[in-house]
Amino acid sequence: MVGLGIGLGSVQLIPMLELVTRSFREGSVTFQDVIGWAYPSRQAVTFLVPDFFGNPAHHGYWDLISRQWQPAERIFWGIKNYVEAGSYVGILPLLLAVIAVIGAFRSREHRRHIVFFAALAIVSLLLGFGTPLYALLYYGLPGIKQLHSPFRWVFPYTLSIALLAGFGVKRLMALRRAYGVDEAGAARHPKVYRPWVSILTWGAIWGGLALLAGLLVVLVAPEPLVPLADRFLAAVEQAGQAFSSGEMFLSYQWRNLLIFALMLTASGIVLRVSRCPIYLPIPRHPEGRVPVWQPLAVIVVAVDLL
Repeated sequence: MVGLGIGLGSVQLIPMLELVTRSFREGSVTFQDVIGWAYPSRQAVTFLVPDFFGNPAHHGYWDLISRQWQPAERIFWGIKNYVEAGSYVGILPLLLAVIAVIGAFRSREHRRHIVFFAALAIVSLLLGFGTPLYALLYYGLPGIKQLHSPFRWVFPYTLSIALLAGFGVKRLMALRRAYGVDEAGAARHPKVYRPWVSILTWGAIWGGLALLAGLLVVLVAPEPLVPLADRFLAAVEQAGQAFSSGEMFLSYQWRNLLIFALMLTASGIVLRVSRCPIYLPIPRHPEGRVPVWQPLAVIVVAVDLL
């Protein structure tokens, strides 16, 4: 089977080997050039707030001062282009991934898979941000010098988070069974829900609500923050090219933080509802019903990513 696989794969492997040995990309740039094309450290904020550096598809914003919609030609001050810098997977998947990883230390179920994909996610981030780890890849593997885009490692990162989120869902389902929720909603073993689950749940809910409260204060009285936004634009040249005033910057980021706060709160609510005996009737479902937190989780992720 190995020989057959290599034989069939040689249809692509042999031309690829020839390309690797003859490509003009070999040695065309230095290691420092390649590292310069990796994610800068500031890009980490987009893993939680994807439009922090703007979005080329946005041609306007709601002004906090005038309370009116204001047109804008282009709002973007990020690296490269918006698509290649995209790394957002949603807030709830990140929380579910954390549940999967922490749960792996307490349960043997899927532990090897969870550890593997957690390690892959971490390594992908280290490579994507151009840390010294990329040097091992660059100098250690033949043909890697022809790859000029460290940020492409965002692909295995997003794959890993998606799979870890799935394992996180399975962990919540296991906790429900141990908690007794699936048996007439009887809370027989309340201590099964470990403190780390409650901390994550309530941290998301109260953190989101606190941010919403702060944004409400800014909505009522935005004027005191405009001078701070002006100073930020004066200090960061790239931001000054995308925003004409501190008022515009404050208004645009207020929207971004509002979305983050809403999604953080909604994600925490999903985690809290996951331990409640609430079901949704599904006529053609094998069991005739599903826990309401499952379709709620799908809705929250879909709305978040949209």
